[in-house]
Amino acid sequence: MPTTSTLVLVKVSNTDSGNAWFIAAGDDVANAATSSGYYGIANGIRSTFPMPTNTSQEVTYDWNATPTGGAYIDVLGYWYKR
Repeated sequence: MPTTSTLVLVKVSNTDSGNAWFIAAGDDVANAATSSGYYGIANGIRSTFPMPTNTSQEVTYDWNATPTGGAYIDVLGYWYKR
């Protein structure tokens, strides 16, 4: 991603059999599962949406319990300032 990018288009997938996972939005990365700004991905869900990154152009995620499946995040595109 370019260094001026602050928003990314992601495709997410949760293959866990019973646990949700959480992706922190923007700089709210202290604990993705309990932060005030997050996206929750229930088990068996696939979704695509735009998401803000933190100041290091990262996203942070956390599980609500010990996972038995996988969490997948694919970057499909990004927005940036010119």
